[in-house]
Amino acid sequence: MMHTVWALFLVVFTAALFQMMFSVDGWYRKGKRCKPGLCKPGLFVLETLLLVWAFASYQAFVPLFLALCAGVYLIRLSSSAGRFAAGEELRRLAWMAGVFLAAFVCNTVVTNRFFMPDDYLTGQVVWGVRETKEILRCLAVYFVKSHLGLGVQYSWLMGVGAVFAALLVLRVLFFEKKAWMHKVLYAASVAVVWAAAHMLTVYVGTETVIRSQLAYPFVMAFLLMFVLEQTGREQADTDVSLKKQGMNADIDAGLKKQGMQADTCSSLKKQGMQADTCSSLKKRCMCLALAFAAAAGIWGQLGDTFRLWYTEDMKDKMDMAVVQKVISQVDRLGLGTQPQLPVVFVGDYSPQVNRACFDTDADLSIGVSCWERVNEQPNRLVRMIENHFGVCWQRADWESIVHAREISRDMPSYPDEGYVQVRDGVIIIKMSDYY
Repeated sequence: MMHTVWALFLVVFTAALFQMMFSVDGWYRKGKRCKPGLCKPGLFVLETLLLVWAFASYQAFVPLFLALCAGVYLIRLSSSAGRFAAGEELRRLAWMAGVFLAAFVCNTVVTNRFFMPDDYLTGQVVWGVRETKEILRCLAVYFVKSHLGLGVQYSWLMGVGAVFAALLVLRVLFFEKKAWMHKVLYAASVAVVWAAAHMLTVYVGTETVIRSQLAYPFVMAFLLMFVLEQTGREQADTDVSLKKQGMNADIDAGLKKQGMQADTCSSLKKQGMQADTCSSLKKRCMCLALAFAAAAGIWGQLGDTFRLWYTEDMKDKMDMAVVQKVISQVDRLGLGTQPQLPVVFVGDYSPQVNRACFDTDADLSIGVSCWERVNEQPNRLVRMIENHFGVCWQRADWESIVHAREISRDMPSYPDEGYVQVRDGVIIIKMSDYY
């Protein structure tokens, strides 16, 4: 867990280095030193090494880094300060793309050359394994769930942010007087930010495990904050415009009294002020509506988070309660505190939690119970009980485990009386008939 947090810090720190470097005017000129006081080749190598470390820690940091860089780039493009310089923006884009590609290639080469290639992600790819129509149907279901908040791991705020971000892109493309290069980069940046949240799912062809969707909450939060910031900036610009028009109206009124201003001009300006006032009210209402939607969504997510914690806590307590009962039944066999016979668990078991908890069978965001992996790793449970409860049990070899499963078929299962028995020199603890 610690190395994942450290890798996340490296990703954020690299993006911060990008922002610091680009804040220097003429950073790309020969001989120009970049913040934080490094030459450009040295900074390129440093950023690449940091990303190699992060990408090697977890593949999910790749889309997260893309979303972070595209977000930083988008914020700069949307800034009203300064004049758009196509060459400057393309150089920034080329630098970030170069660092990313260098880090990605280095990580791939080093992993394949010196370490065992990890098929954790590639092993989940279903393209070419399933029918294309089925894959597309699964992806369509995923996009609906992830944007409408169907599931505890998703939120409808993603849909709100995506829709309003798309409206901002349409406004920039068709209603703002900007250079065509600015419009293309703006639309591409928004698209990359949004796509980063779903990149791994599309790559795999099916919904990935929740822990790999690191970019999803970041993208959702960024889109909401970006839309609110852009709408609020428009509102501030409108208020400034209204103040200026109000000052002009006062001047015109004074001039009119002196006979120096025409009534027609004054009437036109009043109509313009009324139109701007109406537009200002609409933008203010939009800001309030977006802020209210964000607050409502965050409140719902907080409720789900607390309920997840409660579910996990209750599941842990139920696991511990079952362990205590099993230890008590083994003690009743009269074999002493250190039985000389190997212990074998048979059958997966799912402890039941109360109805206030999330459905742990349908929702994979809850940790799997140790009792639900008995068949997969029977000796692992013995080791866990030894480490956490101080008992001294012997582990069985694989032949004894297979034999115990065969001779325990007529045994009752937990919690019925007799689910712990000694047969053929093995202590058998039958949790269920599912094995």
